[in-house]
Amino acid sequence: MRAREFQTQRRNNMFGRMIRGQEAQKTTLMMGIEQLRTIFIVGAVLTVTMWAGTMAFGMDARERANLLAVEWKRLGTIVLTPMSPEATADAAVDVMDRGGEKHTVSIYLVPQTEWLAKEIRYNRALLDLWTAIGLSLTLFGAIVYTYFGYQTGRDNDRTRTLKGTSLVLPEELTKLIIAKSRIDATARNLTKFPLYRLAGIPIPYASETMHTIICGSTGTGKTQLILDLISQIRSRGGKAIVLDTLQTFVGHFYDPEKDVILNPFDQRSASWSPYLEAHDRAEWSLISKALIAPRDKDAYWIMAARAVMTQVGSETGRQMREATSKHLYDTFISTKDEQFQSYLDNSPANLHIPKDAPKQAAAVKATIAEALVSLSYMPSEKKAFSIREWMKDDSKRGILWISTENAKMEATRPLISTWLDIALWSLQECDRSKKRLVWFIIDELQSLQMLPSLESGLAQARGYGGAYVLGFHNRSQLQAIYGDKTAESILSNCRNTVVCSTSDPGTQEYFSSRIGKRVTEDATETISMGTSTHRDGVSVSLRMDETPVVTATEIGRLNNLQGYITMTGNFPATLAKWDFVARPLLHPHIVRFDRTDWGDTPPSSDPSTPTGSAPLIIQGTKLGERPRTTAPPPTRSRVEEEPEFRRLMKEYETFQNPNSSAAMAVQIRINKYRDQWLAAHQANSATSGDGPGYEQDRDRDYDNTAQMSRERSLEKGETDRERMREIEDERAEAFARHANPFGVPPGTQIKVTGLSASKETSSELEETRDPTKDRKKVRDKGRSRDDDDGEMSF
Repeated sequence: MRAREFQTQRRNNMFGRMIRGQEAQKTTLMMGIEQLRTIFIVGAVLTVTMWAGTMAFGMDARERANLLAVEWKRLGTIVLTPMSPEATADAAVDVMDRGGEKHTVSIYLVPQTEWLAKEIRYNRALLDLWTAIGLSLTLFGAIVYTYFGYQTGRDNDRTRTLKGTSLVLPEELTKLIIAKSRIDATARNLTKFPLYRLAGIPIPYASETMHTIICGSTGTGKTQLILDLISQIRSRGGKAIVLDTLQTFVGHFYDPEKDVILNPFDQRSASWSPYLEAHDRAEWSLISKALIAPRDKDAYWIMAARAVMTQVGSETGRQMREATSKHLYDTFISTKDEQFQSYLDNSPANLHIPKDAPKQAAAVKATIAEALVSLSYMPSEKKAFSIREWMKDDSKRGILWISTENAKMEATRPLISTWLDIALWSLQECDRSKKRLVWFIIDELQSLQMLPSLESGLAQARGYGGAYVLGFHNRSQLQAIYGDKTAESILSNCRNTVVCSTSDPGTQEYFSSRIGKRVTEDATETISMGTSTHRDGVSVSLRMDETPVVTATEIGRLNNLQGYITMTGNFPATLAKWDFVARPLLHPHIVRFDRTDWGDTPPSSDPSTPTGSAPLIIQGTKLGERPRTTAPPPTRSRVEEEPEFRRLMKEYETFQNPNSSAAMAVQIRINKYRDQWLAAHQANSATSGDGPGYEQDRDRDYDNTAQMSRERSLEKGETDRERMREIEDERAEAFARHANPFGVPPGTQIKVTGLSASKETSSELEETRDPTKDRKKVRDKGRSRDDDDGEMSF
């Protein structure tokens, strides 16, 4: 261990780094000098070879002898003249003319000898020419040698892809896709093949039905891609179902003449009824699975609720041809047990609603009621719209907008999920066609509950012309909703991928592996050095590795408005960028209703009320005035004395946990019965005066009674029936001692007509006083309502 630490310290000290750096530089310099020497030797050899060849083949023996004699004597004269001028004063050279006669000529008289001078000039020029050619070839060879040496070195440094996918520029990928699409279109005798595009990258021909996923965190640019895609669909007159939960798409593309909106809070929305979509038990089973979301902890109750809803829905649809969503909602909320039980007779669902187990029946109905609340929001005045019929009609070329307000998404999630699921399985009822193309654009997929038909729809929609575009934030959200295996199946059925920046490590790793890997060949350079020069050297070895094309870190560090794109087929990946486009708002994203929950009483135009609101009337009394007291009805006529009320209270008292779903379901039925009873006996109520301090005495007595109830609920054994009966009796007596305007126990749902829409009026509505009158707290909650029935709790 110490030896290793010593080696590490020696390697990391400043002197060691300097020595290794200098040795590396020296090795590089020596290798460069070696390359230059090689070039010089090759050039010299080439030049001498060219010169010798000229002498051997460009001249005869006489000319070669004359040239050598003259040049050698001239060289000697140049060398010896500075040292001994007298020795070279009469320098002579022996030459031979063309006739073979020998002559002795002074070296200084050679230029004056015409035939000799001409011969020497010609042969010297010929020799110089070929010598220059040799040098030029040497220089050209050196340049070529250097260039190819550089290219070889660069190729060795560059990672080469042997197999697998790769990452290319967007322009290169576009050319590849267009070329392949042209081949496929030509095979089908098509000359024009307009392609849809994502971030400028074309989707290969006939590959829209291979489905697309767009993943990325909030603000990374998913919405811009979808807006551009919807714009293309609209310009080509396509057909699409678009989910808009963030109020992003409707206002930019809505066309009242072609499109349909389904939004319970939008005035432009069409009405809808499940009875138009489901015609038998099998189809009601599909609707119940979409409407009632699965829960791991309540698997039996979910299964029972789906079975009961399937049976009741199919049976009520058979009995009532004009049934609406409200009929289905009222069937589960307000139908008496005997009539409700008649819908289940002689069916498997009857096993889940036994007559001798009211708590179990209440729990099942409460589970169904929780999902059916969203149905009560749908308007019923318009003609109902059928998603199935719209899907089957290929002449319909508009867009079906399934939208809601983000703040109300929790309330409408079951209904929106049901609409989308119906659209998914309705497509598979159409005839198979290669010409049909229906887009399912589901942005914010994680905001919906489980869509039972999504997995099968992705697998089978290609034959029916379905093209899915799924947008979500990260993979773990889908796994939480659909489970690991189903989520994996959903993602694997989408072949076109756009992944933007995401901070989820699991999602980064998944899409890194989804884009693909490649087998690469890398060059590794090793430098050896030592005190002896013969130990210095550089060696290069090739190594093969399998690496991801895009790492998880690269996905996490993407900028907004950019992402990695892969298309179905043997195409490489690319990093695409797109711009933010500000689109004009053609229509409002949502047109809200002017009033809600008014019932049959329209707003008043009384100028004394807050601006644009109606006076708050509680049994004929305006807010701010002392309520007119109502004498309680005869003893035998009180709602507490009614047999049905007593039966419901006894059923409610059997629950140990009053906050359970079964207890809440019974409480809803109690409230409904109280409302009906009050409406029937309101005409018989007589008015009477009230004395000073009426409100204070009433509030104090009620608060004291409520406080006693809360304290007793904490005592041991408080859950038995006798104790709960005593508490209810005390609360009823406390209200009876004072002039209760309504003559009902606390907790009763009281019909309020002419409810003000202003915050000032609503804030005065609920007021609680401490029993000691030392504190007063006004709760500004606005109006509090149960669904759309216009009821308030006091």
